[in-house]
Amino acid sequence: NSFLESARNTPEILVKLPPFKNENKTLKPDPCAVNQRVILSAIELARADKINLSSINSTEAIVKKLLDDKYLRKNPVCPKGGKYQIDLVNSNDCVIKCSCGATILSTNSFKDRISSKTLEQINEYMKSNFETDAEEVNEIGNEISQIMVRFDKASQKKAYEIQKMIDEGSNLLAKSLLIKPGIIMEKGIKLNQRIGKIKQLLNH
Repeated sequence: NSFLESARNTPEILVKLPPFKNENKTLKPDPCAVNQRVILSAIELARADKINLSSINSTEAIVKKLLDDKYLRKNPVCPKGGKYQIDLVNSNDCVIKCSCGATILSTNSFKDRISSKTLEQINEYMKSNFETDAEEVNEIGNEISQIMVRFDKASQKKAYEIQKMIDEGSNLLAKSLLIKPGIIMEKGIKLNQRIGKIKQLLNH
């Protein structure tokens, strides 16, 4: 299970599961990345208006030109104290960097979305029950796969037994990640019955 493997390396992704969802914070864009996107938009608008920026050989001069020609409303300043660098690669492309390390695609760390209380809960779960639950999830998943090859009453009974075990158990991963085998089996049986009736009608 790729999600389980990812959780071992990055436990905070468990916040996607219902038991840990309540404390999520809003993910905000990195303010320096926002500035970089504003600069890029200004350059693209200037180029669309046939403004020649290629002959300008410094970031400060490019920004001044964009300010003078009203493509920028104010001088962009990195909130982290970094310094911007604009590289006009060619007439159609440019690269914008900042010495603070933020890129134009940066957002605040995913971890920053999560409250300290929820992180503590996740870390405690990782230390206590995660590996046991993960092993059981793999075992249950294999068992479900084995019974899903035949849609009959015996398989349906077994599927509901597994579903009851998941619902009444304490395995957080099983409750969040595994399908409801009893419900899936019931739908499969009904679908097979409908297909059987259609075949009978076509044969008459």
